[in-house]
Amino acid sequence: MVTGYKREIKSDVATSISSVKSKDIEKLVVNGLDQALQGQAASVQVTQTTGAPGDDIAVRIRGAGTIGNNNPLFVIDGVPTTGNINMFSTNDIESIEVLKDGASAAIYGARAANGVILITTKKGKAGKARFTFDASTGIQEANRLPRLLNAEDYLTIRNEAINNANYPARPPPLD
Repeated sequence: MVTGYKREIKSDVATSISSVKSKDIEKLVVNGLDQALQGQAASVQVTQTTGAPGDDIAVRIRGAGTIGNNNPLFVIDGVPTTGNINMFSTNDIESIEVLKDGASAAIYGARAANGVILITTKKGKAGKARFTFDASTGIQEANRLPRLLNAEDYLTIRNEAINNANYPARPPPLD
């Protein structure tokens, strides 16, 4: 196994490196690379920070850091990047390697303080051109909605609740 500029025996670094192959990613129905990592690599936490659709997902390898930036370093085909990792399709990914400990990520220096995610994309092959088409659909529909009251029924129920609470519907007159 090659990590940075040196070769290591896989059994020596097995716990510090997690691998996710393209065949594992193809089985998932995900929108982005960060979601493809969720649940696939041990000790990698992938969480959605807000409920806003399309908002970034937080990836944490060693928990929260102390230098203000908790994001791991992403290296895509040997090029370190800090931008959005969802800039390409998950179908273009050959493999993902997560370097979790300091020794395996040492080649990247201080930028690797929160771990390193190495992404290798698929390369073109000589021969006949090959085209693939992937599609997915979904239907979103509310189920078991409560029946809403019209204005008259709402006022009836509201007045009933006020009477049951022994609270006058109108405040008492001021003397």
